Amino acid sequence: MKRMERVLEQLEKSWGVNIQWKFVGVGRTSCGLSEKHSYHWCEFCRKVKATKEGLHLCSQNDEVLLPCRAEKEKGAFVSTCHAGVSELVIPLFDGDRCTEVFLAGIFLCGSAEVPGVKRMRAEKLERIRLILEELALIFRERRDSLLRESARRQEIQDVRIQNAVDFIGRNFARKIRIRDLAAKACLSESRFLHLFRKEAGCSVIACLTECRLKAARQLLEVSGASIQNVMEQCGFHDQSRFGMLFKEYTGYSPLVYHRRFCRKRDV
Repeated sequence: MKRMERVLEQLEKSWGVNIQWKFVGVGRTSCGLSEKHSYHWCEFCRKVKATKEGLHLCSQNDEVLLPCRAEKEKGAFVSTCHAGVSELVIPLFDGDRCTEVFLAGIFLCGSAEVPGVKRMRAEKLERIRLILEELALIFRERRDSLLRESARRQEIQDVRIQNAVDFIGRNFARKIRIRDLAAKACLSESRFLHLFRKEAGCSVIACLTECRLKAARQLLEVSGASIQNVMEQCGFHDQSRFGMLFKEYTGYSPLVYHRRFCRKRDV
């Protein structure tokens, strides 16, 4: 999550806006980031929320009005709040229900005049929208993956299976044989496979594949290595299978994912 914070901080400096990521309409706010990126912390918003009425109206806007409008719009939109300032809203859905939003602002729209708040050029706003729509999906997928990984570790009670999971996490790029993992755990292969699925909640192959795909995604985000090189570094040897699994995991082909993330880093 700290890495996500750093990405948002870099974008905020480049764009001159504040970015929040929050749950809406589900009884909680934070998506796992710091308060700075969970609440409106800019000077103008803090002044508005300093009064009881202002705080109530802000909460009503975020918890009720934004998700309701998102479910009608079915996509990104610009919202102007009760205080006269605007922000870009990128909604995320659980089925038809808006449960999370990315917010970028604040700025002025139309003829509004608010001291200390600047206007946003339409072309810049559109560029921000395109990038945040892609980034929002990546952030949500990564957060959910971290939560699943954390839950899995908390659920594993058998130290032999935990050691196997840790070994896979450290050695995913190598060829890993089930019989070797079972031998390390002092179990028969059939008993090991049974316990692994029971404790980890997935098969050995699924655990290994997820480790490899997670590493591949990270390499595509931060390195200039070729797709072939990334694939081989992460233990894949069949390019078509790697491409298929990666797209299932992220929603993008390796090449498209790499190009889109690099474009974000350059903004």
